[in-house]
Amino acid sequence: MTTIPAPSVPRHAGLAMFVLAFASFMDLLDVGIVTVVVPVIQRDLGATYAQSQWFVVAYVLAFAVVLVVGGRLGDSHGRRRIFLIGVTGFTVLSACCAAAPNAELFIVARLLQGAFGALMTPQVFAMMQLLFRPERRGTGFMIYGAVINLAQVGAPLLGGLLATRDLFGLGWRAIFLINVPVGAAIVIATLALVGESRSPRRPRLDPIGITLIAVVTALVIVPLQQGREANWPWWLLAMLGAAVPLLLVLIDHERRRGGDAVLPTSLFRLRSFSAAGLLATLVMSTIISVNLILVWFTQLALGWTPMQTAVSLVGFAVALVTVGTWGAGRVPRFGRGTVAAGSVLLALGIAVLSSLVSVTGTALSPLAVSAALFVAGSGMALVVGTLVNIQLRDVPEGDAGAAGGILSAIFQFAGAVGVGVAATVFFALVAHGGNQAAAAPPGTPAAAFASCVRDQAADTNPFSQPVSCRSAELDRPAVVAALADAKQRAFADATTSTLWIQVGVLLLAAALSRLLPPKRAG
Repeated sequence: MTTIPAPSVPRHAGLAMFVLAFASFMDLLDVGIVTVVVPVIQRDLGATYAQSQWFVVAYVLAFAVVLVVGGRLGDSHGRRRIFLIGVTGFTVLSACCAAAPNAELFIVARLLQGAFGALMTPQVFAMMQLLFRPERRGTGFMIYGAVINLAQVGAPLLGGLLATRDLFGLGWRAIFLINVPVGAAIVIATLALVGESRSPRRPRLDPIGITLIAVVTALVIVPLQQGREANWPWWLLAMLGAAVPLLLVLIDHERRRGGDAVLPTSLFRLRSFSAAGLLATLVMSTIISVNLILVWFTQLALGWTPMQTAVSLVGFAVALVTVGTWGAGRVPRFGRGTVAAGSVLLALGIAVLSSLVSVTGTALSPLAVSAALFVAGSGMALVVGTLVNIQLRDVPEGDAGAAGGILSAIFQFAGAVGVGVAATVFFALVAHGGNQAAAAPPGTPAAAFASCVRDQAADTNPFSQPVSCRSAELDRPAVVAALADAKQRAFADATTSTLWIQVGVLLLAAALSRLLPPKRAG
């Protein structure tokens, strides 16, 4: 059997790394843009809240499932080859998302887009290790971080701009068409600059393991996204319960599979790998959900434009760029102390944000939100690069692709779980707020007003009007204003409480950072 060994370090390693990192740029840009314009897509496609969650989660669900397979495919069939397949498919499916006529087809396109994205992303981590010698990998991480930070800054602003300006009459669809020229450029540059590499020992595929991973992931994610809207039927609860024994079956199968496992259990025996994975799960479960809750609150309750929401989110991204760049060569050497400090700082930023929402209510300003998120983003910048460095530092070269896939899958799976849990809590609190309605305006039947407020808060589609709200007596300006105020207060209270839960998760991550191995001497 002929294999392709890892190539020698190329002359243009920095430029090659820049090109590869732009694939992750395209992925993160896509996720960031979609998050900002979820309500816009939701309104245009007539989607429910659960469907709008799937706009984000469908992508990350497919991403998380295929990522581990993508890493192993790169190890066995060539990392550059699988990377190019992923970029090409991602680009084509971006165009399909832009053309989707309804929510169902849009979600399907997002699923497939996520699957192809999962083929390209783990190759970036694997080839990063091969492009640079160990003592120079910090340079690779710095290049990667700079490009990713650019995506973090650009995504919300670009999404807000396109949704607000309606360029060329395309509206939100333009955000997906951007990927077409970017993807084509990445393919051309990769062919010119990046050599092929494979694992020295070509592993066999593990179809049983792949299937088990997909089923376990679906058993967890689907109930979390659909449970609230479906009123938690028994079969969704049964799915969650079935995930635990099936996970044990998966672990046993992968252990017996040995070196050909799609999830090499040997990696989880590395303290650096398993502990960092646990911390990454806790931290990453908060990020997407915090952003999505802010998008819902600001656009659906406060009436902000997508551009106003984008401005409020950009502080987080600016912190990732500035603090991340400053700390790239300084912070990782402090190891687990950096993870603890960053988690606390991230929690502090979200706590400040929660307090702002509670105190200011409808007077909340985008700049105030951006300032609070700058604090949170500073903490995130300290945490992520350090965790990635710790988790990959002891991984054998032959498992580089699999490890990269697992690492990225952890990020995506945690984000999907976080969205499901946070959305369930958030909308339950919104509905509870609707049951605590303020007094009806003078001359308005109290029962009719309370019924409208309650149904408005519990509605699964924010752009539809409940039947109880359609009577003429509720159409007076004073009543309309009172209904809007009740909705704003319900959303504000739910936002505040949900954000405090995220603070608790991050403080738990800070406490558990002691599980990470201490930094190496020298």
